This record gives sequence, structure tokens and C-alpha cells, in this order.
Amino acid sequence: MRPTGVHPLYYSADKYQPPADWDIRTVKDYAIPVKGKMPKTLLEEPTPNSLPYLLIDGLGEGESLYTEEANLPTIDVSDIVIVADGSRSGLAIRGVRGVLGSTLLAYKANEGYDPDYLFFILESLYPYNNTATIGGAIPHLDKRLLAKLTLATPKEDEQRRIAAVLKLADNAIAKAKAELEATRELKRSLMQTLFVSGMPGRHSGFVETKIGYVPKGWRIKQLGEVLVSSQYGLSESMSESGCFPILRMNNIDNGIVNANDVKYIDLDDATFEVFRLKAGDILFNRTNSIEYVGRVGIVNEDMDAVFASYLVRLTVDTSQIDPWFLNFSLNSMQVKNRYRRYATPAVQQANINPRNLKKTLFTFPSLEDSNEQQEIIGVLRSVDDSIISLSNKIIALQQVKKSLLQNLLTGKIRIPEGGYQ
Repeated sequence: MRPTGVHPLYYSADKYQPPADWDIRTVKDYAIPVKGKMPKTLLEEPTPNSLPYLLIDGLGEGESLYTEEANLPTIDVSDIVIVADGSRSGLAIRGVRGVLGSTLLAYKANEGYDPDYLFFILESLYPYNNTATIGGAIPHLDKRLLAKLTLATPKEDEQRRIAAVLKLADNAIAKAKAELEATRELKRSLMQTLFVSGMPGRHSGFVETKIGYVPKGWRIKQLGEVLVSSQYGLSESMSESGCFPILRMNNIDNGIVNANDVKYIDLDDATFEVFRLKAGDILFNRTNSIEYVGRVGIVNEDMDAVFASYLVRLTVDTSQIDPWFLNFSLNSMQVKNRYRRYATPAVQQANINPRNLKKTLFTFPSLEDSNEQQEIIGVLRSVDDSIISLSNKIIALQQVKKSLLQNLLTGKIRIPEGGYQ
């Protein structure tokens, strides 16, 4: 049984004993929570006397609302904000300044406690706080339970050294994420150029068409003209107790079909062979919210898996076009915008009928006239390799940080003056 009133970091080590020179403290010793409040008046535009009104939905993209009321609780960038209500209850955030929103709590470090160290303590508690909530339809952070949690706590100078190491880990993760976003932006820019103008410096002549100017010699066709077939997938309502993986929309990421986090259904062998995914197949998500309808990905190699009913398998005529070229083209914004025009809005979802999808116009260099398709594929797959490498790097760094949180916050690894011991 898990002990009550003890930091969850200790759960996995029944015989663990904290360092003898660390004091036992509760979370309420570290800081006093301040509850946010709703202003009487909210402003959509800032004024000389206003402050940002902070809510969880606006913290990532900047402030969207403001208030001039001076009697409301405010926070500075060194204060720790915790989400108090909703599905992300317990999430710790910092680095923002303004009026504390009604769904948020602020924790201001007491004397003798380093604010950075306090942030990492509260961050480490997110999995615990997010599940130990109270309330019915809308979960709420259990502030009283959090306040009673006991932790072994080093002196303030060691707190600072621990926080400094964890901040280095955060900085490395942030740097890798920024590099990943820059690489994704490079890919978007390349796709915008390559599927409109071709390889740089290769074309001197362009012709005007119904979809704009395209390189002279490139072909313009409807999608249906370069397909051998299209096929709806299988219903997920079938028994999920079987042994055949069924892939869904979440298995399409960055234009690639993967077999991560799959469900299983029961099938006979004949049906499995009809719907089994093969290298070069392209899966198209035909129905979802407008944000996700039209998500497209290619199968990189034969897979022992089938696909869900809201996905359509496109089988490419490889005598005209390389499947990878078509997959990249369908993922480019200019082509995506064309087939999304066929989306029929419903109450909660949009839908693209495959018959209309096949009418989508796009342009491509002929396989017979040049190797430009392969050149474009080579450029974009090289960028994709960088995206995959950076994504894996972020995962590895996050695992390193998780290990550091576990070991540094419990004193299993000490950081004395001058370095590790």
C-alpha cells in the first residue's frame, strides 16, 4: 500500500531513507497558495493601467484578456502557477506575470526555500496531483492533500544547486524543441517551394494553369488519375479482443504511418489479407474536426496491421508517380487546402468523400522526363530524418530529467559545493 502524506517520489523505494542532514517538511512549509479571482470587468485590449488576466488556455500563446482592477492577486515570473481546475489540474507553470486567473493557484516561496527548487518539487508532483483530484464533472486540485505531503528537504544552498542542474536539463529540452520547430518550419517552407517551383535553379520556364504557375513540362492531374484504387478501412466496433492490430488517425505522424499505441481486433485470415497494409500505401483520414481531416501518411514497409474505417487507403500507380512524392504533395498546404474545400461540415466533424478527394488537382514532374521526383523526395526525407532525430533527442532528454527529478529531489544523488559526489 502506498504511504499517505508522503511525496510520491518515495513510493518506488520502500527501504529508502533520506539524507540525515535533510529536514522533514510539508508542502505548506514551502509556500502558501494564493487562489486566483475573476475580475468584474475584462478588457480585450490592454490599457496604460491594465495587467494581463492569466488563464491556462492563454499562457502558451500570450495574454488575450486584461483587467484594470488593482485589488486582485498578482504573480511575478518567479512565482509558481498551478492549474487548480479542469483536466490539467496540478500542472505547474512559471515565467508569467499578471493577474491570477480564477482557475489557477500561485505558490510564492517562503523564506528559506529557493523558488526554482519549489517549482521542480511542484512539477514532480503533477502525476500525483492530477489523479488525486476532488469534484465530479470538473476535477479540482485537492489543495489540502497537497499541503500535507511531507518531503525531505535540503538546506537552501543545496536547493539552489539541485535547481541549477534541473534548469540545465530544462534548457537543453527547450533548445532541442526550438531546433525541432525550426526544422519543421524548414520542411513547410521547402514543401511550399518544391511543389510550386520545383528544384531550385532547375526551371527557367513556367506556365500558367488553373492552379497557378507551374514549371514547364510538369503534369497536372486529378488525384484519381494517379491511383490504382482506394479502399475504406474496417470498423473499430469489431471485437477488440483479437490479435490483429488496427491503425487509427493517431498512428499518422509527420506524414508517416507508425504502429505505436495500437488497438487490436478479431479478424479471419482472409479479411486480414484484404486489408493488410503494404509498403507504399497512403492512408488518408477522411473524417474528423477540420484541424485533423485530411491527415495523410505513407506506409514505409509492409505491416502486419489493418486500418480503421474512417481511413482510406490510396494505392498509387507507380508508373506515373512515386508514392513518397504523392505523400509529400498531399501533405503540402497548397494541395491540402484544395482537398479540404471538399470537406462537408457536420455537427461536430467534417467529412471528405473519397469521390470528391479524387478530384483534387496537383502537379508533378514526369518520371519519364527526369529524376526530379526523386530529388525532391531526397531533400524532404533528409529533413524528415532530422525531425525524427530531434524528436528522439527530446524524448531522451525528458527521460534524463525524469531520472534527475527522482534522484536529486530524494537525495539519492547529492550535489555538494563544487560538483557531484
